Amino acid sequence: MDPVGRIGNRLPLSTDAEESPSMSGPDKATAWMIAVITTLSAGVFIADLALPLGVVVWAAYLILLLLCFWVRQRHLPLWLAAGYTILLMLGFSYAAPGIDPAVSLTNRVLGGAVIWGIAGLILLRQRADTALRRKDEELTDFFENAVEALHRSGPDGRILWANQAELDLLGCSREEYIGHHVAEFHVDKDLAEKMLERLARGETLESYEARLRCKDGGIKHVLIDANVLWEDGKFVHTRSFTRDVTALREAQEKQDSLLRELQDALGKIKVLRGLLPICSSCKKVRDDNGYWNKIEVYISEHSEAEFSHGVCPDCLKKLYPKYSGGTP
Repeated sequence: MDPVGRIGNRLPLSTDAEESPSMSGPDKATAWMIAVITTLSAGVFIADLALPLGVVVWAAYLILLLLCFWVRQRHLPLWLAAGYTILLMLGFSYAAPGIDPAVSLTNRVLGGAVIWGIAGLILLRQRADTALRRKDEELTDFFENAVEALHRSGPDGRILWANQAELDLLGCSREEYIGHHVAEFHVDKDLAEKMLERLARGETLESYEARLRCKDGGIKHVLIDANVLWEDGKFVHTRSFTRDVTALREAQEKQDSLLRELQDALGKIKVLRGLLPICSSCKKVRDDNGYWNKIEVYISEHSEAEFSHGVCPDCLKKLYPKYSGGTP
């Protein structure tokens, strides 16, 4: 059983854990089968009354009861077992004389026990079928409505099934997606072909980076995990899980851009550190090559500072006394 591979709409789940929707009431086929069993049972009873004791025509009840294996009606085996038990006793009471009544009664009691045993087996089988069907529906619902995008594709690359999350990821309807080649939805078609080639070689893909094109033309950055279901060495279909990392990729790109801008800004900042060898007389500064430079030249070359020259009041009095109001 491969619930992931089921194609179709989401299945409704019954609120009764013991009973699936198909067991809650008869459909047309079930109603028709019940009518056939009822009619044949009446015929067997009439034959049982018409024939003398000792003719085990009532054994046909067992065959009719076995038909319940194919009739998905929960309580039908019990109703038939009870009805057949009553018919067995009525047949014994009103049938034409035949073999020793004690022997006939013993046979019919044993037949009734067999009927109830078969009815019990049918009920157990129906309960097991119901539990199995319930598990199948739960698994189908789990994969169909999973948050993670899932799909499977055949060896030719055509998509066989996809859950609702995958359809929502690309904005496609089921008809627009199922049956198409996976490469049709990849921006980098050569990477899609390489992915299929690796899967065909039996490799398992983990966090395979790809870009998918949505129906509206948008691009989704995704990571794909996939492997292949093999049966007798034959490629059956892929099992692909797709994670949308578009938001993470955009956030990472934005962070990288901000980091580059910060690094560029830091690269433009010049900071003077350490001891500066400066002349105590002329105030020139010696650079790393041993040359003496004016202090303003040195600072301009080793920082972002720029100088504009002027004359302080003390120097103005000393050098240009007539402009400062001092005596020459």
